[in-house]
Amino acid sequence: MDWTVEQDEQLKALHAKRVGPLFIASWMRWPPSAVRARLIELGLTKPLTPRATAITEAAKARRSVVAQPSATLCDVESLDDAVDDEQELKTRPGCPRGHLLSESQIAALYRAASCNY
Repeated sequence: MDWTVEQDEQLKALHAKRVGPLFIASWMRWPPSAVRARLIELGLTKPLTPRATAITEAAKARRSVVAQPSATLCDVESLDDAVDDEQELKTRPGCPRGHLLSESQIAALYRAASCNY
């Protein structure tokens, strides 16, 4: 990205207000990586440490895994809805009554979000 003097001034002003690079990027509609790189070039922030870089890469990887729909979820969604006559709860094969996903699928979603189930 080619930075103009005006953009540099806007970037410096927003950084002086203690606004983060991601917010600056979304607010000004600039690429986040370009904003971060320009802040480093201007000497306003320090580059990420190797540990911080590893953490951000791991977070991106987890986010991409969670964003991908699993085949089992698609299979569950494709089934016809069945309603329990007694309490009007939906039932699915292999799922507890009233649940739309099986216990293993729910546990997999929690694991993908790095939480305990």
